[in-house]
Amino acid sequence: MPLHAVVRKCTGSVLMNFSAILVVTPPDRVEACISALKNLPGVRVHHTDPASGRIIMVQEAENTDVEVEGLKSIKSLNEVSMAEMINHYFEEDAQLEAEMPIGLAKGRKSHHQDHA
Repeated sequence: MPLHAVVRKCTGSVLMNFSAILVVTPPDRVEACISALKNLPGVRVHHTDPASGRIIMVQEAENTDVEVEGLKSIKSLNEVSMAEMINHYFEEDAQLEAEMPIGLAKGRKSHHQDHA
């Protein structure tokens, strides 16, 4: 089952956006940074490298406006030296891709490739 289908089933939400965010903090502030991140809505910390101060987290948001505001909140934390979105998934993208004509959707062969 695709991730967005699992989230919909578990949360009952119709659409959801996910952002993978790299957070960098001084190595001696990793634990404090993790605590601050966990206090933000929709945030889950998935991986930490205490030696480098790098943290990989996922933010869930109901729309892109909330997602952008969440990233701004993360960047404004005192413990955060740098935070950047490294990947994102918009459920709307999957729906649009499913509706695309054959040959335009990601991973599908084009008509030209079928007859080459």
